[in-house]
Amino acid sequence: MRLVPLLALTGMILAACSETPVEEKGDAAIAEMEAEIEQDAQTLEEAADEAVKALAEDIDAELAAEGIGDPAVETPTDATKN
Repeated sequence: MRLVPLLALTGMILAACSETPVEEKGDAAIAEMEAEIEQDAQTLEEAADEAVKALAEDIDAELAAEGIGDPAVETPTDATKN
């Protein structure tokens, strides 16, 4: 049973090593790779933004459930006015 994961790993390593180097690819292939990388980066940024938004909403909900809200706004007293 241990042979199957080892063979799969070996196959992935061989596939990665046998890929044509970027320098040998044509300009069109390089431009396509750059476009794919840019698209992947944009997708990751959008996913990160959504995750941050969801996390902030969860934190706000937890704080509200615990009775912790926005800080109270205090008006300055005569002693603190300059």
